[in-house]
Amino acid sequence: MTTTQQLYEKLQLLKTRFASLPESIPESTGDTSQFFIDPEDILNMGTSRALNKVFHWMWGYKDRGIRITSRRSQVSTTLRLLKETIPVADDHSIIGLWIDALDKAAEAAGGSVIQSGAGETTDYSLVCQDPSQQVPRTGPEPRRENTRGARVRTHTSFGGDS
Repeated sequence: MTTTQQLYEKLQLLKTRFASLPESIPESTGDTSQFFIDPEDILNMGTSRALNKVFHWMWGYKDRGIRITSRRSQVSTTLRLLKETIPVADDHSIIGLWIDALDKAAEAAGGSVIQSGAGETTDYSLVCQDPSQQVPRTGPEPRRENTRGARVRTHTSFGGDS
């Protein structure tokens, strides 16, 4: 089973790969800020499945292959949604499958991961500037008011530039 810490490590690799996408990929193909996790979907499906639904809209279906077509807007929104979802995920395997599929697509698009001499990936610390956020939460997820169509904002705050 994938743990929260493993998801953060995979997310760092994805962030590194996204950051290294070649300049031949355009900066942006449109505004993706309208993509958010609907609170009603969270109540009906759970957080991880609600994210899955949003990513199907943004990226298509994993089994059909994902293509990276821009370097900024879609990528930034994807990283933001993953950062907001990981701490409250109810099914880590769904999140892990998306990160793996996106990483594979970024690699196919020319993104790379800088590695040290022993083949170990360097510096996971950029995923979460606050180490306390890397500890999985215990207890039930706090209930959110049903504000259909409103953006979901979690209390999780990450440093960095994505």
